[in-house]
Amino acid sequence: MKTKWLKTTVLMIVATFAVVGLQSKIDAGGAPKKVSVCHKGQTLELPEPAVQAHLGHGDTLGPCTVTPSKNQ
Repeated sequence: MKTKWLKTTVLMIVATFAVVGLQSKIDAGGAPKKVSVCHKGQTLELPEPAVQAHLGHGDTLGPCTVTPSKNQ
């Protein structure tokens, strides 16, 4: 039980620092820059405000490293 709590806590800390770092990356037009997130095996390009919600349900920052199987 402590391991799950520790993993969740570490993930939330990392996600918080990632989002805080991303907040300064706004383009000249004021629109949020796109951020790569791995969502269920597919890389999504999301606006920065949507990243925290995706990290909250298990997605990870950055592009996916494994391509999903076509047979699934």
